[in-house]
Amino acid sequence: NLWFATERGLSCRKAGQFTNFTMKDGLSDNLTTALHEDDANTLWIGTGTGGLNRYRDGRFKSYLMKDGLFRNEIFVILDDGQGWLWMSCSQGVFRVRKADLAGFDGGKIRSINSIAYGKSDGMESPQCNGAAQPAGWKSRDGRLWFPTSKGLVSIDPATAKIDREPPTVYVEELI
Repeated sequence: NLWFATERGLSCRKAGQFTNFTMKDGLSDNLTTALHEDDANTLWIGTGTGGLNRYRDGRFKSYLMKDGLFRNEIFVILDDGQGWLWMSCSQGVFRVRKADLAGFDGGKIRSINSIAYGKSDGMESPQCNGAAQPAGWKSRDGRLWFPTSKGLVSIDPATAKIDREPPTVYVEELI
């Protein structure tokens, strides 16, 4: 199969025939902006305003900000091979654990946990560029690359740790 993200939905070319999927078929937004097929043959679809969509077994499932997704606009979807999907948007880069998406689907968790990266994480600008493709790239060494309005951002997913300890708070003055 060949999959195409278009301004009018998702298109698939199979056995010489095209099939178009739109909001009528369960897609959350007709403006599709990013595609990624993972090792489990699940197709992940980024949209202009409809968040992240999963296409599996002939059915669509959407994940939106109201569900915990960082943004509903997605420029690129990259799989780090460690269980995370990394995405970019006009507000920066964010990642979501695929296991959390499955847990959300199964009702095991109430909200998706998105981890966002921006200026406070060293990005010169959080404005990622999604107007041209590719809007991100995974290099052979596993690093993820995202173009921004002020240069290129590189992330090594192997070193991106989650700090589960809250920072120590010191009160210096009380007025």
